[in-house]
Amino acid sequence: MDFEKLLKITEKTEVDEDRERFLERIKDFPEEEQMLVDAAYDLSKESHRPQRRDSGERYFEHTRETALIIMDECQVRDPDLIISMLLHDAIEDSATFGNRLLAYSIWEKTAKFRLGRFFNKRVANIVVSLTKPKEDGEEIETIEKANEFYLKNLEKAGPDSILLKMADRLHNLRSLSSTTPEKQQRIVKETKEKYWHIFQEVLDKYPKEGSYLLDQMNTEMAKYDKIKA
Repeated sequence: MDFEKLLKITEKTEVDEDRERFLERIKDFPEEEQMLVDAAYDLSKESHRPQRRDSGERYFEHTRETALIIMDECQVRDPDLIISMLLHDAIEDSATFGNRLLAYSIWEKTAKFRLGRFFNKRVANIVVSLTKPKEDGEEIETIEKANEFYLKNLEKAGPDSILLKMADRLHNLRSLSSTTPEKQQRIVKETKEKYWHIFQEVLDKYPKEGSYLLDQMNTEMAKYDKIKA
């Protein structure tokens, strides 16, 4: 896509953002890839339909905004990454790709199979790596173990997954003003102590994109350094 054309798109306000404008960004993709991104857009929107964020806006705005961070700010033109970004929370919040009440290994196998058949194996692996496991009382007994498993799985997943997690975390940080001081401090602390060393691993494959996201996160976190929970 021509840079000047992209600039005109990104100058639009958040209020103006819609499906047509989102898909305009990928008009240069092959038709099949456009259709797959469009399908992911619909699946994400439907998966999060009943949900609201702390700000009161629909949850889908978060998944779309993270995709826009990847597309507009990082200039990523990889359809698999755009699809994965749109779906990064979908299988956590919907049974469309597997029953979350089952043991983790059963759910994971089902989710990868369904995502792989609908999209491809790469998308399936990335989306599952970005999905926090649910404690099942069998394989993952507690929330603490679920969080530990998630971080290890993300680190092993590689730079594609980590880059998308960075965009996800950046948007979460940008949205902190609508949350409580307690949550603001918790998210900032978690970012620094649990994710920052993992985020560094993206720089070999995505030096420009990774550095940009790290700088943007630092800017957002600096706003809360003096806030006491």
